[in-house]
Amino acid sequence: MNKRILRSLLLVLVFSFLFPFADNNDEIVYMRNTKVIVDNQIDNMNSFLIKGSNYISLRELSYLMRDFLTVDFDNKESFDEIVIADNVNYYLRKIFRSQLFYGYTLEGYDVKYKGITKTIPAYKYNNVNYYKLRDLCDLLSVDIKWDYNRKMPLFITHKKMISVSVNDKKKASKQCVVVLMYHHLLPSEFRSKYFPDNGSVMSVNIFNKHMDWIRNSGYNTITLKQLEEFLYYGKPLPDSKENISILITFDDGYLSNYFYAYPVMKKFNLHGAVFHVTTNTATSSLSKIRPEKLDRFSGEQMFLSEPTLEHASHSHEFHSRNKDGIPFYLCKSNKEINSDLIASSSITGGTRYFAYPYGAFNKNLVRLLKLNGYKLAFTTKRGYVDIKSDPLLLNRFTMWPNTTVNHLSRIMRNAHVR
Repeated sequence: MNKRILRSLLLVLVFSFLFPFADNNDEIVYMRNTKVIVDNQIDNMNSFLIKGSNYISLRELSYLMRDFLTVDFDNKESFDEIVIADNVNYYLRKIFRSQLFYGYTLEGYDVKYKGITKTIPAYKYNNVNYYKLRDLCDLLSVDIKWDYNRKMPLFITHKKMISVSVNDKKKASKQCVVVLMYHHLLPSEFRSKYFPDNGSVMSVNIFNKHMDWIRNSGYNTITLKQLEEFLYYGKPLPDSKENISILITFDDGYLSNYFYAYPVMKKFNLHGAVFHVTTNTATSSLSKIRPEKLDRFSGEQMFLSEPTLEHASHSHEFHSRNKDGIPFYLCKSNKEINSDLIASSSITGGTRYFAYPYGAFNKNLVRLLKLNGYKLAFTTKRGYVDIKSDPLLLNRFTMWPNTTVNHLSRIMRNAHVR
């Protein structure tokens, strides 16, 4: 074997070591879940390990930092991301780009804040930027230390802890949530033509009547984060008619949710959550619906529909059954399930929220969700949610094609706290 071949082999080995995620077949297993401490609360952090350093998305960091940090996307000003930390705006604009291996891209960002400009690198994966954790924390004045007693990274944001008074907990104990589950939406003529017998396809007309009724009913729609803080901390939900709030959810990530649900919900100032089967995420944005197809959101359309719609996981590749009809999440190995959960979370920007495919779950899947840092998981079991509900076994009401406003009104009237 000549020296040129040896040098080539050596280069391949070096690059494989420096960029272990470059192999498309194994890329996701190099994203890891780490226990961390944020302002004295133990949490889970999803990050890529690249060349010995943790790289994290801004959405994941904003989840960990909660009220200290928020992330926005300002398409009008051509900023890729805007971070608001401790009432200071940080504007991140891409300045250079170089292609790496198998679709991974290294990008540079100018960060402008308080009259200062800094440059930090980021890796782009599935349309999400991953920044070096140390760079972000230095930029945002977040302290990182090592807790030797608990052997975990320790973040200090100097923000106010989530504290709930006794009176607030009493208020929360009287509140109830109705979670509504929708799927695909189409105008009546297309539904009749292409999906006449599909129980998951609702006409746009009926959906719009639902949204109009909710807007005028006095019931408040909530976010996933508000539901999480309600269940975990006893933090009261915003005031709503008869102490009953609504959470609107959509399963599967159909593009019809973007074209038909998003505009009317934005107009009525309603909030909802879309659970995506992320392997189906479109690589480019369609400008209109193809009614005969089951098209899905693109990453860009996820960004553009926020904050009216937030985006969470309904699996990556495991929204399927084996030859015996058993859902993949109930029959695959723990390693395969973990990889699928991490893949889906990374594409949705580090989500902590999940909807079970087919509504199917078992004790092992619930355990793996906890280990991967998921905070809420939704079934298809009919029922209400209150302060005593299990956050990883949440009930929902399916909205069928023939669910009228009268049916919806009846569901709301019967809502109660256990």
